Amino acid sequence: MRNTLWILGALVVLPLLLFAFNLSVNGGKQDDTSMQNAPVQVIPISHATAVLRLGDVVIYTDPTGGAEAFVGQPPADIVLVTDIHGDHFSTTTLAVVVGQGTTLIVPQAVKDLLPENLASRA
Repeated sequence: MRNTLWILGALVVLPLLLFAFNLSVNGGKQDDTSMQNAPVQVIPISHATAVLRLGDVVIYTDPTGGAEAFVGQPPADIVLVTDIHGDHFSTTTLAVVVGQGTTLIVPQAVKDLLPENLASRA
């Protein structure tokens, strides 16, 4: 039941994230349909941590578990942190999965707890 709810939640959040990402990379143009038929892949890592792939876009949700949790996964284009609790939020993991080109999306409560180098990117 918990996994089903998480997957349903991801399916609601995923289109919103992709819409925001699409707007950011396409300069605000909303008529780009290049991802319309892209394959979707959900790779559960743990509890709320997952890798979502939509075509060539890679999204990490609530990354925890350190670098070893993401061995073999492609680098993230977007990292989404949804909560301040340790099962959703790890500054140690964020430090290794947020790359130069990664978009970091967090609520203000998470941003307030981030080290400056990550907070400036959120």
